[in-house]
This record gives sequence, C-alpha cells and structure tokens, in this order.
Amino acid sequence: MGEILGILKDAFFQSDIIGRLIVIALGVASVIAWSIMLYKGLQVFSLRAACQKFNREFVGTNSVLALGIRLNPEEGPLQAICDAGFKSLKETLSAGGGDDRSLMFGELPRQLTDAEIEKVRTSMTCCLNVQRMQMMDQMVILSTIVSLSPFCGLFGTVWGVMMTFVQLAAQQGKKADLGQLAPGVSGALLTTVVGLMVAIPSVFGNNIILNMIDKICADMDMFVEMFIAKLRLERVKGQQEG
Repeated sequence: MGEILGILKDAFFQSDIIGRLIVIALGVASVIAWSIMLYKGLQVFSLRAACQKFNREFVGTNSVLALGIRLNPEEGPLQAICDAGFKSLKETLSAGGGDDRSLMFGELPRQLTDAEIEKVRTSMTCCLNVQRMQMMDQMVILSTIVSLSPFCGLFGTVWGVMMTFVQLAAQQGKKADLGQLAPGVSGALLTTVVGLMVAIPSVFGNNIILNMIDKICADMDMFVEMFIAKLRLERVKGQQEG
C-alpha cells in the first residue's frame, strides 16, 4: 500500500497545474459522493424497514379507520401517506356535513361517493410524490459525479499527453528518449486512474440506492391502492355486519 501511495504521489507532482487541479477536484468529488452514499444509504434502508413494518400492521388490521388514531407521519413514508389520506377523509366528511367522530370507532358516518374516494386517493398520491422527491434529493449530485468523473479523468490524461508532446516539439528536432516522456505521461495517466477510482464505487452506491428507492416507491403505490380498496369496504355507522 505504501508503495502504491508513493507511486501516486510521484505521478501527482509530475503532473502540470491542470492535472493537479483535476486530481484535487476528483478528490473533493469522491468525498461528496461517499458522504451522499452513506447518508442516503442509511436513510433509504431505514425507510424501507419502516415501510415493511407498517405494511405488516396495515395488512393485519380489519379496519383501516382504526389506524388513524395512532399515526405518526415522521415514522415513515407509508405512515405519512396514510395520514394524508385520513386528513383528506376528515375534510371530506366535514365538508359534507358529516360527523367524523365515528372514525375513531372504525366506522364511516355515511357511505362515501366515488368522487370523495378519488379525492382521498389524490391527496395520498400527492403525498406519495412528495415522499418520492424527498428520497431522490441529492441523488442528482451523485449521478452527476458518476457520469462526469471518468470524463474529467480522461480530459486530464489527454491534456497531459498533449502538453508532453508540445514540450517535445519545442525541442526543435532533438531526439527524445523514454526518460523525457515517462514523467509527463505518468502524470497524465494519474487523472484517469483517480477518475475511475471515484466513478466505480459511486456507480455501485448509486445503483443500490436507486434500486432501494424503487422498491419503496412500489410499496407506496401498492399501499395507496390497498388503502382505497379497504376504504370502499369500510362499514358505515349503524350498518349491520353479516
């Protein structure tokens, strides 16, 4: 490891100012990429676990209305979506002159119309989109680093090789040897190496996080549909079961 670091150090100091700036910029990009991957990775894994936990509770309940009295929107995206649905349901019942207090007992005060159910669905879908945008926050930065870092490294290499040959051409026909080419070329190739070192782990992290976000979004989409389906079957106050 020490030998490798020594080689990289020598190549860095053999680079020109442009090559050094590119290496430093790629180093900063690597720090940003790892910070985003760690933060977003922990966030999405936590959200995924919260979704699975609440989904098990939701599937196991007989009445979705009973969930409304113990919701905490801060505990996960499904709870936030469910809370948005209940708020819309209460507003709808209040606007129609109904009494929403029966919701605490797992009953609807009256049968909901299709338009009212669609209003609840719309509120939940809007909350779903907000949750999706929050999860995608900062991912564009990581995707940009993934895309640009190899190109920055390639640019540094092409620039370094070009400047090496420009310096050789300035010697006005004197015979060039490997000792003159090696320092410039090694310094030029360093930017490509650093660019790949930034891009490769960032690609893995970006894909894993995006895959987890897709799974959470699928959970949210299915939850909205299951919630609406159960809401249509909820018992109306005074209605006899059986």
